[in-house]
Amino acid sequence: MSCCCTEYVDLGCFDYCEVITLTGYLAAQTGVHTLEVLFPMDTVQAENITYTATNTLTIPAALLNESGSQDIKLKQPDGTYYAWSSGVDCARITTQVHTSIGIVT
Repeated sequence: MSCCCTEYVDLGCFDYCEVITLTGYLAAQTGVHTLEVLFPMDTVQAENITYTATNTLTIPAALLNESGSQDIKLKQPDGTYYAWSSGVDCARITTQVHTSIGIVT
């Protein structure tokens, strides 16, 4: 498996400190899914997440780097990969850490 996808859906940029809610992307199957986070040097971090069909997909931000873009794949309970769009089973997600700086006057 490669560290990045040649064809992917860009899911956008999210705060690292929050659960990432993928609005518009619904689970197609009920059960344990395996989220595969693709890293350089052909390494993959996998995490099992349980979804219910037709519910919005969410990803714990702690599974991703705190700041940067990563490719992900979601293996469904039947062993097939989630289709982020027609014929595309890979997605790119960007995370960033937001800091608030208070100004004292």
